[in-house]
Amino acid sequence: MTQPEVLKGRKYRRLVEKAQHASDSAGRSARRQTLEYAESMNIQRDMIYKERNRLIDGSRDLEDVVEEIIASYIDQVTSSNYESRELLFHFIVTNISFHIKEIPDHIDVTDKTAVRSFMKQVIDRELSEKKELLDQHGLYEQFFTTFYAQGY
Repeated sequence: MTQPEVLKGRKYRRLVEKAQHASDSAGRSARRQTLEYAESMNIQRDMIYKERNRLIDGSRDLEDVVEEIIASYIDQVTSSNYESRELLFHFIVTNISFHIKEIPDHIDVTDKTAVRSFMKQVIDRELSEKKELLDQHGLYEQFFTTFYAQGY
């Protein structure tokens, strides 16, 4: 078996220096990305805490927050067209309500306004049914009282 040779010369030294430089650069890039991610998380955390504090101190109504979240959700999920009634139906049954049986014939699935309106109706109906169910057992007010008391 032959003995390993010692690599000498400028060529090898330059290759090692180049590899070391690339490694250092990758390390700096990874640290920068970690810091950017941490900053993004801090901003999001700050926004969540501010919203929570507005809910706690009563300057913001939870039902208004829910309406904003629903509107934002509907905008996001209707940002692109549904190619067929079946795809829209599948999305709604999977993500919003399994109570619908079909997409009404008058809904044009390529019309974003019509799809948004229909989704809003389905969501409002679901929320109304849930509220009614909680009200029957006196739990709706208890839910909000507990929600605010716990600082959510």
